[in-house]
Amino acid sequence: MLKSLEINNFRGHRHLKMIGLQSVNLLVGLNNSGKTSVLEAIELLVSQGSFESIWQMSSRRGDRIVVQEPGSRYAESDLSQLFYGRELDLGTGISVSATTDHGTDSIMLSLVTKNEPSLFSSSEENGDDEDSSVSIGVVDSVELCVSWTGDGKTGEYRIPISRRGGISSRLVGRQIVSRDRSPVNFVSTAALPVEEVMTLFDEVVLTDEENLLVEVLQFIEPAIERIASVASDRSRLSSRSSRGGIVVKLKGSRRRIPIGSMGDGIWRLMGIALALVNSKDGVLLIDEVDTGLHYTVLSDLWHLVAKTSERLNVQVFATTHSRDCYESLASIITDGDFQPRATASIQRIDAEGGGTTAFSEAEIVAAAERGIEVR
Repeated sequence: MLKSLEINNFRGHRHLKMIGLQSVNLLVGLNNSGKTSVLEAIELLVSQGSFESIWQMSSRRGDRIVVQEPGSRYAESDLSQLFYGRELDLGTGISVSATTDHGTDSIMLSLVTKNEPSLFSSSEENGDDEDSSVSIGVVDSVELCVSWTGDGKTGEYRIPISRRGGISSRLVGRQIVSRDRSPVNFVSTAALPVEEVMTLFDEVVLTDEENLLVEVLQFIEPAIERIASVASDRSRLSSRSSRGGIVVKLKGSRRRIPIGSMGDGIWRLMGIALALVNSKDGVLLIDEVDTGLHYTVLSDLWHLVAKTSERLNVQVFATTHSRDCYESLASIITDGDFQPRATASIQRIDAEGGGTTAFSEAEIVAAAERGIEVR
């Protein structure tokens, strides 16, 4: 479990330090204070800086450069958006470190000149447009060096950078990295895309966690009694916004109801539940956890998160702007759902001050009871 976190030169954070992290952590703060960036920094750290995690966080933000070349069209992740000040220069570096139950984990992303063979084939390294008017202000043959340490192990790999300051989508899936790392799942404000939902659902079918999904969906629709994947619907998935492929059965009815027809709240809850049970012995990150959910559902959601994260050893980080959200968290703390091992904290981010104000369980309850503003 992460006990403290330190972030340097990442997104809008020149320097940020968080202490007092617990099993369940709710991040609050003003707009543009960098709450989502903290989640992304944790994703980088836990994933050991995997190329897939870098690509996904850029995709979620829309940080892409579309490259049109003769006979090909592809996307690049705009690497500059990850660095504080959005500048790419040799020597520029991002670092994220955390104290854990086992010591210290860290990840470093830095720009270096190429001095050894890349883990990627040379044919993918220089698909640059020689006439490009955009320069990253560094010499040719620059790479992103990703190095990490954790659990007594170390690793490093490099990604070639184009003259536009991008890393190519053509490199997705070709990275050689350790698979011996903790799982990390990120649920964005837009919830999970259908392809990811189907993948996560396959992992829980015919397991004890399948019943958990039904229990979660019953928070909104008590009549739901079964949930299933419909293989024939998968071939008709035409876009990331589609919600086909999963159906539910309601009590007293023999009809199969497409879950996509039952509203955003149902889909949001299912995505959170799936990501949670697939994060065993790892980390779950939820951006704007209350998005699409009525305030009356939030206590049930926190009950689910508290009990399941304790049982599966999942550390949870979520962001919110909602007072209902932290008051609901306070209500289940008083119910004792975080005993004996799980604990909770609220972390209020002060981007200008470079730190956070940590609220313990007792302070969360006191703030809710007295109407004290913690956001």
